[in-house]
Amino acid sequence: MPSYAILGATGSTGSSILAHLLTRADAHINLYVRSHAKLLQQNPGLEDKKHVRIFAGSMDDISLLADCVRGTDAVFSTVAINENVPHMRIAQHAAQCVVAALSNNLVADPSAKVPRVVVLSAASIAASVLDPPLSAFEHWMFVTAALNYLNDDLRHAEAYYRMHSKWLPVTFAQPANIAHDKARGFDLSTTKYSQRISYADLGAGMVQMADDEQWIGKRVTLKSHEEDKVKQDIRDLGPLMKGVLAHYLPSIYWIGRRFGL
Repeated sequence: MPSYAILGATGSTGSSILAHLLTRADAHINLYVRSHAKLLQQNPGLEDKKHVRIFAGSMDDISLLADCVRGTDAVFSTVAINENVPHMRIAQHAAQCVVAALSNNLVADPSAKVPRVVVLSAASIAASVLDPPLSAFEHWMFVTAALNYLNDDLRHAEAYYRMHSKWLPVTFAQPANIAHDKARGFDLSTTKYSQRISYADLGAGMVQMADDEQWIGKRVTLKSHEEDKVKQDIRDLGPLMKGVLAHYLPSIYWIGRRFGL
């Protein structure tokens, strides 16, 4: 029975991976969350499933994190936020914690299996190779302005993982805009992508990346079969506008954060 660990299982991406894996009778699933109660609220009855184990704690609890990933075939790192916070280090911190946990397991048992790690990244950090290429406006919006701090965080996290690539097989899932929509079907690629992809397809796609060795070491994009039908929420524009503000007027951005705006 294949075994998977989802880090950040209550987030939108982690929840989508979990929903996909729960449709498989052959999968053992370890879930790492900050809030046990939130996970069960989102997934009533989950605690009764014998093939699911729940680990609740901080990413800084390396011992608990090591227990969660020990013996698994693949680890999904989906710890992230959809906001362009100046000088953010969320992805970098998650990378350091994951590597530390896997290293601890190897120190304890040098013969231990090292799982493949599939990391949630973004298409915006691979803009130069995307097909179709970004327009000038899209490049400004998604690379230069609205996501610049997030992109920097993701690039540094990827570099950290690649420092350990001799012993750690890792794949970087790079969707563009992700929408709360149903599965539309998709293809995996290293260049071709859709501007919009559903969380349902992203979850299934990341599992496919974990199960297929051809994606190890690569940045992987997703091409929707029905991109024109993927429903984008108008509320997704809010984080982009805040991201532009954070890039050009960070002091105003922080004032807004302080007042909950």
